[in-house]
Amino acid sequence: MRPLYTQQQVETIESFADTAGMGIFDTANRKNPFKNWYFVYIPYCTGDLHSGASDTEYTDIWDEIPGFDSWKIKHRGFVNFQVVLKWIKENFERPRKIFVTGISAGSYGAISGFPFIKEAFPLSKVYVLGDAGNGVTSEAFQKGGVDNWNVQVPDWIPGYEDGFNPEKTTADLYTDYANYYRWSKVAQYTTAWDETQAWFYNLQFGGLVSYPLEWDNFPYDPIYCGWHNQMLEYAFETADSARNYRYYIAAGTAHTIMMSPSFYTEESAGISFAKWVRAMVGGFSRFRRHYRQGPWRNLQCEDCEDPVVCP
Repeated sequence: MRPLYTQQQVETIESFADTAGMGIFDTANRKNPFKNWYFVYIPYCTGDLHSGASDTEYTDIWDEIPGFDSWKIKHRGFVNFQVVLKWIKENFERPRKIFVTGISAGSYGAISGFPFIKEAFPLSKVYVLGDAGNGVTSEAFQKGGVDNWNVQVPDWIPGYEDGFNPEKTTADLYTDYANYYRWSKVAQYTTAWDETQAWFYNLQFGGLVSYPLEWDNFPYDPIYCGWHNQMLEYAFETADSARNYRYYIAAGTAHTIMMSPSFYTEESAGISFAKWVRAMVGGFSRFRRHYRQGPWRNLQCEDCEDPVVCP
């Protein structure tokens, strides 16, 4: 069984001294569409998907910390983002292009921060790509757990005037933000059977702490199939509702790609993922041509290497 939690330190600048094999950070790779770009990196450390602004007291119902009945978590993801955005505005007068992305939890931070970045740089071409954060969650988590964070939303966008709405799914955010900023390109990446996203989904139902391929009721599991089917539904619905949105659904169970060597080798959906991203940020002059054809289009693996059989 894989460990449920591992202790990690926040990445320091020294961690990026040698970026070989680190996906988009590998600036020596000639296939990297971002090899000549500036990078601004925001670590994740506040447990609120980069969107919170609250101090919340949590009860230690499992007696995880001896001598403590509760503890306070300072959900400051959005506050930290605002500090970084202020620094960017002070140091970059008018960037021509801005590419917003994040992996896993950072994927949610990418889409939630996108409108604020676009407003800060209205004359820049701003793109956003979420990596392995499709937002398939239980109703209890959506209406209960998330509410602890005091989630900050762009209240100038219709539907968000009154603040965070627990009825809004991640798919709704992608649809609403893409339609509001219709000249920005908006995208998502995931594998068809992302084990880590399915693991979190199962955890929200009080499920096992092991990963899906270690569950006992294979070859069919309703939670794993439920995550997979809902992920597809979200992607298809968003693509139908927003003309400037695209998805890339790759084969397999791996989690995240933007900081992985797989960024350059993934091609299970018929086109190299690196080429797909390059087409995305290649400019707006060919936007209409990419609307229905060309490299930057909705792509899904044909052989998705299904690990389970779903009804």
